[in-house]
Amino acid sequence: MSNRFPEMDYEQLDAAQKVFADRILKFSTNGLKGPFSVMLYASEIGELILDLGDYLRFSTGIPLPLMELAILTHAASWHDQYEWTIHYKRAVDAGVSTDVIEALRTGKTPNFTQADQQAIHDFTVAVSRDNYVDNETYAALEQVYTDKEIATLTMVLGNYAMLSVMLTVGQVALPENDAPLLELPVSRKK
Repeated sequence: MSNRFPEMDYEQLDAAQKVFADRILKFSTNGLKGPFSVMLYASEIGELILDLGDYLRFSTGIPLPLMELAILTHAASWHDQYEWTIHYKRAVDAGVSTDVIEALRTGKTPNFTQADQQAIHDFTVAVSRDNYVDNETYAALEQVYTDKEIATLTMVLGNYAMLSVMLTVGQVALPENDAPLLELPVSRKK
């Protein structure tokens, strides 16, 4: 896959891009690659996206295993190899069941034992794959989450949709030495 937004060397960056790049390089395990290679082309907007992403991932109070479950479910729904590859490792480390991860990876519906996990999964599939949330799915979410938590989860999914669009349009390659993990096309077998 070719990257439609060629990666820039640090020396090529203007002053605003260098400030943004320095911020990314403090935490990124993949340097200025991935969605950052696209964001660098519009670094002023990239700064805002990074602020939003940091807040949504680390300051919302959504427990990390549930956050990673939502992100992996979104990645599987969008067929987003890059986000899947990055968050697969994070989900394992956060304690998401390997059975759940494998079901998502192969396009099957996971078996959940906890209502909060089932509700997040079903809501994420409805938003990210079906583009429609029916009343039953929403009501199940309301049984385990507050309105604020549902609004927050909605914004998290919107953020990851934006990242998936960047990665798709940019044809961003996977991190070096990573093979595609997500089976494509993903079927929706139960």
